[in-house]
This record gives sequence, structure tokens and C-alpha cells, in this order.
Amino acid sequence: PSLQLHDPLMYFPLAIPYLAAAVEEAGFSVWVADCRREVVPLPKARFYGFSCCTPHIGIAKQIVKQYDVQGQSIIGGPHPTVMPEDCDNSFAYVVMGEGEKVLPEILAGKHRPGRVVAQRILDLDALPLPAWHRVRHCVSTRLFPG
Repeated sequence: PSLQLHDPLMYFPLAIPYLAAAVEEAGFSVWVADCRREVVPLPKARFYGFSCCTPHIGIAKQIVKQYDVQGQSIIGGPHPTVMPEDCDNSFAYVVMGEGEKVLPEILAGKHRPGRVVAQRILDLDALPLPAWHRVRHCVSTRLFPG
């Protein structure tokens, strides 16, 4: 959750629908938890993925502990890319860089737990379009308080 925003539903992070689309295109099922306002209960799953900026890393670590899913967890985003050592002992997989190609490989068993360095994606047109159908409310109807 980004509780510092006037309306936490103001926007949905673009990386998550892109990652969901990459997972779907690879033939895996995916469910997106919208935790912008609050942490929601998670279903039983084979893996749990998190995309985190630094202000959200503590919440992601709490969720992993609460659900006891450390061995099934994948973390990516700006924080683990810049500070992977802060994620090493809390998540099974720490993705450094752009995860759209690497995430389906992890799900397919092509990487061992630990740090995974993703190659830079140079052709963004090669990525599937974001899986917006996995997000219930993409943007808020209120931009400013009033």
C-alpha cells in the first residue's frame, strides 16, 4: 500500500500487468493481488511474486513471513535491483533488472533460487500487451482531494 498518496488507487504500477502478461503468454496461470489500499488475503499458489520499490519492501517481507512462503517467493523491482543484499534472506528468488523474460523461466524451473540477473529488454514491442484484465480498478476516478 502507498498510504502516503491521497488516494492509493490513483494508479496501478505498470510493471505488474506486463509481468502478468508475460506469465500468461508462457502458459502459466496468474492472479494479481491489488494491495494498493491494503494487503489482501492471498490464495494458495505455487509461487508468490512481489514487485517493490524501497518504501514497500517491509510490507513484502511481512507478507512472506505471515503466509510462510519464503521458499516460494520471487521479488523484483527497483529495490531488489539496486539492493539485492537486502532481499537475499527474505525471498527465494531475487530478480535484478527487468523480469518479463526471467519470471516465466523461474516458473519453468530454469533458475535456481538466489539472485537472478535479467538481461535488459531492448525491444519493448516484443513484450505482450499488459494484462489489464487481471486488474479490477486500473486508476482512480479522483485525482485530487476535494
